[in-house]
Amino acid sequence: GNGLEGLQDLEVFWIAENLLTSLKGIELAPNIEEFNVSRNKLETIFGQLDRNTKLRVLNLSDNRISSFRNVLDLSKFSGLTDLAFSDPDWGDNPVCELSNFQTYVLYHLPALRTLDR
Repeated sequence: GNGLEGLQDLEVFWIAENLLTSLKGIELAPNIEEFNVSRNKLETIFGQLDRNTKLRVLNLSDNRISSFRNVLDLSKFSGLTDLAFSDPDWGDNPVCELSNFQTYVLYHLPALRTLDR
C-alpha cells in the first residue's frame, strides 16, 4: 500500500517537502481538514481530493501547479476557508503568475477568508 490505510480519522496532515508528484491514496484519509502539501512536485491536483470533502485549510504552495483548472476543481469544497498557492515560507506555483489569478480564485471560492499569505 501507500501507508495511508487505517487513517480514516486523520484531520491534520502535513506532507511538505516529499517530492510528491501525485496525491494518489489521499482518499483513504477522507476526514482531513488541514492539509499542507507544500514544496512537492505536484503539477495538478485535479480530481485527487474529491473524497476529502472536509478540507478547510489547504496549502499547495511551492509546487508546479500552472492551470486555473486546479482552482476550479477546488470550488466544490464549500468549507475551504484558507488556501495557499503562494506562501512566503514555501514559495509559489506557476499559476500565481497568470493574469487575474487572485480575482479568479476569489470569484470561484467565495468562502475563502485567506488566500495566500
